[in-house]
Amino acid sequence: MRQHRIEADWSAFRDNISKAAEDAVGYCRPSHQDWFDQNDASIQELINQKRSARLAWENRPTRACLRRFKKAKQECQRRLRELQNRWWQDKAKEIQSYADSRDLRRFYAATKEIFGPRRGGTNTLLSADGTTTLTEDQAILKRWKEHFQVLLNRPSTAADDLLRKVPQHPVRHWMSLPPSYAEFQKALKRMKAWKAPGPDNIPLELIAHGGEVVETRLFMIILRMWETKTVPADLKDATTITIFKKGDRSVCGNYRGISLLSIAGKIFARVLLDRLLTVAEEVLPESQCGFRPSRGTTDMIFCARLLQEKSREQRRPLFFVFWDLEKAFDSVPRPAMWATLRRFGCSNHFTDLVQALHDGMTGRVVTKNTISDPFSITTGLKQGCVLAPTLFSLYLGAMIHELPDTASGIQLRCRMDGGLFNTARLRARRLSTVINVRELQYADDNATPVDTVDALHTTVNAFEDAYSHFGLTSNVGKTKILAQGAPGQPPPDTSNVCLRGQALETVEAFPYLGSYLSNDCTVQKDIDNRIRAAHAAFGRLSKRVFLNHDLNLNTKIMVFRAIVLSTLLYGSEVWVLYRSDIKKLEQFQQQKLRAILKVKWQDLVTNEAVLLRANLPSIETTMARHRLRWAGHVRRMPAARLPRQILFSQLEHGTRSRGAPKRRFRDQLKATLLHCDIDHANWETLAEDRTKWRRSITLGTDYMENQRRHKEETKRQRRKERLLQPRPPPTLRCTKCPRLFYTALGLGSHTRHFHPRTVLT
Repeated sequence: MRQHRIEADWSAFRDNISKAAEDAVGYCRPSHQDWFDQNDASIQELINQKRSARLAWENRPTRACLRRFKKAKQECQRRLRELQNRWWQDKAKEIQSYADSRDLRRFYAATKEIFGPRRGGTNTLLSADGTTTLTEDQAILKRWKEHFQVLLNRPSTAADDLLRKVPQHPVRHWMSLPPSYAEFQKALKRMKAWKAPGPDNIPLELIAHGGEVVETRLFMIILRMWETKTVPADLKDATTITIFKKGDRSVCGNYRGISLLSIAGKIFARVLLDRLLTVAEEVLPESQCGFRPSRGTTDMIFCARLLQEKSREQRRPLFFVFWDLEKAFDSVPRPAMWATLRRFGCSNHFTDLVQALHDGMTGRVVTKNTISDPFSITTGLKQGCVLAPTLFSLYLGAMIHELPDTASGIQLRCRMDGGLFNTARLRARRLSTVINVRELQYADDNATPVDTVDALHTTVNAFEDAYSHFGLTSNVGKTKILAQGAPGQPPPDTSNVCLRGQALETVEAFPYLGSYLSNDCTVQKDIDNRIRAAHAAFGRLSKRVFLNHDLNLNTKIMVFRAIVLSTLLYGSEVWVLYRSDIKKLEQFQQQKLRAILKVKWQDLVTNEAVLLRANLPSIETTMARHRLRWAGHVRRMPAARLPRQILFSQLEHGTRSRGAPKRRFRDQLKATLLHCDIDHANWETLAEDRTKWRRSITLGTDYMENQRRHKEETKRQRRKERLLQPRPPPTLRCTKCPRLFYTALGLGSHTRHFHPRTVLT
């Protein structure tokens, strides 16, 4: 009875708001974001004015009418350029803010919005057995339904004694209390605009701008849902659209399904999530950085690279197992998920509300403006729901509790005081602590480090047992091993490491969270990958932005900095670079800036002049700013955070070789502090105050850039002076022929090529 009443209330609300919107606003054709979409009214007014002036001139072809028409035409072109420039500048500022704050999720979402629509889907599909080509619309729609019905209903069961090692947390009864209106408004403000609606066809804008009456009515419906623990079908059902990834367009598996959910259902889920995040921050392991505040992919990339360089420095082998789970979010057994929430202290009422958002859920597939029949979705977490990432992290957090003690990791000796550059502080064993790094997780992306082959076997078996215990399945073909040998020694043989009877592939490099980790502990592979990605980003925007004559130079440079440079320098905060690496990145920047500025090599314009015209610093200075900001961020982290612990530590076992070690992150940081005229002995105290640290970074990088420009100008002047001075005659003579040389380098090259058996003394 309560279910019918809530369904009736929701249906009345949905129909009323849809009817009012249809009468007042009407329908518009959806498209990707562009400057003319958001300035449609202004553009239409300008076009009407120009059209009126032209008609007046055609009806009365006088000089005065012609002047008015030309003036209207010029004004229209001028205003259109202004609107276009302003839109791109605002977009560039938005994307740059996401890049500066390392909000990669919003950064990539914003860039995808302005890249424009991708090519549409195929007109044909292969049948499930791959033997028949489907061409009729109804047959294609039926095939899509079959595909997603199988994909979203994966048979998965968890063990009966699933949570035997997870302690029962105290029940948080406050989670059962009805939400306040302030909680509802907070959730509403957190929703993102310009998103496609779900089955109810109500976009966020109708709710957010509908006034107090609409908000109050929806809030009352949510309160009734909370009280009765029932959710209307529209708020939990999903409409799936397909987006092509790569490969054969006639194969369903080469498409990604995107679930469109009800905006009202998302608001309800957001209210639940705000309460669930409190629990998550208390119970999730430190090694989990996925979808948590003040954490991101850079945290885990930084930890992995530090483990690599510390193992190389202390002459220890290192092995990473990069796990891949098959349809991880779709495979979570729902009864086990609800049991996990209760074990972590979520109240029964709250857990029932989360369960009500999933139970009875159905899905439909939309293709070519036709919609399939509904099908039930009985397993896994809700795709596209804001709750799903946090729920999955909690589920994996429970799995980590179940790992046996035999799943060893990397032991580190850590001490926070005494200064980062004072490694002698770690000799005081009573003042330091030992930590164990067993896994590095970002949602379902997991990297498990070990330092011996025996530990590698044990860890693979332990994690495989834990995953299967929780109803999750690892993908043997995509799970890889990265083996880094001790310096001077080849990587140990890992060919006999098996997962479910199949040998795991050992790779030389692996793209972990978008950043390549190599077994030689260098970043060349990652730099090459970032350059390719930046090339692609530049190419996709060349016609619309960089080669667009209507945009001014300032706008083009802003977009270049926000999108292309941010793509190029993803993960550069933790890179350890040599001069050849910096030169490769600078060559890319110069190539693209010269294309934007239309500067050819025949123009004899120096690199410094190009940077001055673009009003951009060098790549080296930009990366120095990123590195210092990241170092300050790590220093301000709580002492329990994993990136800070690993930075201020060394391996518990292992010895250093004689001589200077290869360049490490702290060596790079120390050199950067020196170049920026920041006291390396006092930087940690300075970094604890974020405002002062940001000011120091700004002043320091400006100083570094000025010094670099002065150095380059001095070198250029010296080269000019040498060219003006008469060159002295050559004095070095080859002992085998009468040829003379100016330098020993030239003589040596000549001897190697023409007299290879001659030994120079």
